[in-house]
Amino acid sequence: MFDPEVAPILVKFLNEEKQKLNKKRMEEIALLKKNYNKIGAQIKNIVDAIAEGMYQPIMKDKIKKLENTKIKLSTDFLK
Repeated sequence: MFDPEVAPILVKFLNEEKQKLNKKRMEEIALLKKNYNKIGAQIKNIVDAIAEGMYQPIMKDKIKKLENTKIKLSTDFLK
């Protein structure tokens, strides 16, 4: 049977575990945002370089890889 005296202890334990999980998730979200913004800046730099006439064929591949990474980060963020 369930001991009523255990309920407050169990509730406290579950709340602490939930807080730990929330903190970990917030840290993960912060890292995802940081990486997302970094990739956005890299894409912008490449686009700016192309606009200045410094196009190199490898830039197209680099942008494609960065955009794919950005999509993956967006997907990870929504999980």
